[in-house]
Amino acid sequence: LSFQFGGLAAALPMNAEKLRMLVLKVISDKFVLPHVRSLHLDVISGAFAEAGFLPYHKLHSPAPHGLLRLCVMGLDGFPFAATHYVNLRVGSYQQATDTPAATGKQGYSGWQRDFGFAVDLLLDQDLQLELYDKDKEGLLLTTDRMLAHGSVSINELINQFRASAKSGSMPLARVEVRGTSSSQGPRAGGVVTVAGSYQPLSSAQPAKGAGQVTYLLQVIVDCVSGMNEEREKKHFSVRAQVSKATRPHSICDVST
Repeated sequence: LSFQFGGLAAALPMNAEKLRMLVLKVISDKFVLPHVRSLHLDVISGAFAEAGFLPYHKLHSPAPHGLLRLCVMGLDGFPFAATHYVNLRVGSYQQATDTPAATGKQGYSGWQRDFGFAVDLLLDQDLQLELYDKDKEGLLLTTDRMLAHGSVSINELINQFRASAKSGSMPLARVEVRGTSSSQGPRAGGVVTVAGSYQPLSSAQPAKGAGQVTYLLQVIVDCVSGMNEEREKKHFSVRAQVSKATRPHSICDVST
């Protein structure tokens, strides 16, 4: 996406590059899907399915394939600076590491914290990595400088994790990032080292060694109807039942 503001940027108290980056961020946040995920139990269970009709539950509320957990370990081939940080994005979901200067930690340990992303498509989705330099000079609006960027498919990322784990080491993946252009010419690139894991959640793709995988079910009560006025503003316990062939009566309190 490319555009120019012409004389509009000159009338605003900021440079054109800061304004362009701000508009691009707003557009990408709204246009890149999925922006909001809504999963309904009736839809997932196929309660609205009827013979001869389209599979409503698959169209309305498709379940994610899995959960990707990541931790940025470091960067090779690029000069270190305490004001640098890495932005991670899968689809429209994006999260960023802290700068080492903000955490007070030495080296790349200031980047190391866990991030979680829902994965919809293993083959068609990518992990986007962007290296930024924190802007500390802006007063009204701050625009951090992008220094390098790169991407890797989710499927390739998982394969690297598995290959690294087979050798007995921590599951690691290396993602090449290319330097962006500057007034002095193109910047040098580097390689970002990422540690992580992938937990399949879709029944269509069972995990190998499924007995070692921990699944999480989150239940949110939206509303309760049919209660009389005497029960208003009172606290109640909500119970959920998860049925399986081996454990047909697994019941627990999920909230009060």
